[in-house]
Amino acid sequence: MIQIAVNRPATVNIHLLDAAGAALTPTQADGSAIANPVVKNGVMPDPYNFNDFAIGSTSILATPATTLQGHPPLTLTSAGQQYELDQTRLPSNGQGTLTPASGTLDLNYYYKKHSDTGGLLKLTVPTIDFGQQPLNLGIGSYPISSLTGSLVVTNQNTTNKSFQLSAQATTPLTNAAGQTLPGALGYQLSGTTVADLSDLVIIYANTNAAASDTTFNISNGWWQASKPQTGDYQIGGPRLQINAVNKPAISAGKYTGVITWTVTNGL
Repeated sequence: MIQIAVNRPATVNIHLLDAAGAALTPTQADGSAIANPVVKNGVMPDPYNFNDFAIGSTSILATPATTLQGHPPLTLTSAGQQYELDQTRLPSNGQGTLTPASGTLDLNYYYKKHSDTGGLLKLTVPTIDFGQQPLNLGIGSYPISSLTGSLVVTNQNTTNKSFQLSAQATTPLTNAAGQTLPGALGYQLSGTTVADLSDLVIIYANTNAAASDTTFNISNGWWQASKPQTGDYQIGGPRLQINAVNKPAISAGKYTGVITWTVTNGL
């Protein structure tokens, strides 16, 4: 007979460790501390998956304590040193069902110093323009008007060409008066699925570790094949998202924002 506790509280402690197993002291971009371990709460027998690196998945730092899905931050800073998640050492129990006998589950995730990850990862980013829009712009999703440059990853790692690319709107669309359009920057992942870039989102992954290519033009995939790179043919990439929350905030003027792209070594 197998007994499973039902509706019993469970806690997941997600430990962020260096390669030797020592706890890191991670900080946010503004220098504020990130709690380590990251604590998530659920009830048995809830399913969980903290090894979720699928396109569209988000960091556990950006989700509520009751969200049992996502992945540890792909990169972090501890004591002034940049680290990258070592995806070759993911915990085997990083995905499963909350059934620990003690009511507490500890998961260990290991990080390498950025200088130890090997090879050369380089990122070139474009300037994106959503064009001139009317003040009475309706609720909807709007394509790129023009693109200057390309989003290109160069990976010269000789042993592993896999990598992941994530994006986050680190500065929302803001006009000269300091007025913002929250949640107005999104990323079209596939079909009609558009992720909100208010939080870090994985938007691309190359899983072919033995790829012969060293250059990956990500933005070429934003458009229909053999078509002009104009809004009518956009099938992926950044989009202007107008919703019931930000539409009332639209006022005359030029809005600018920043999307931060992060490339990390993959599996």
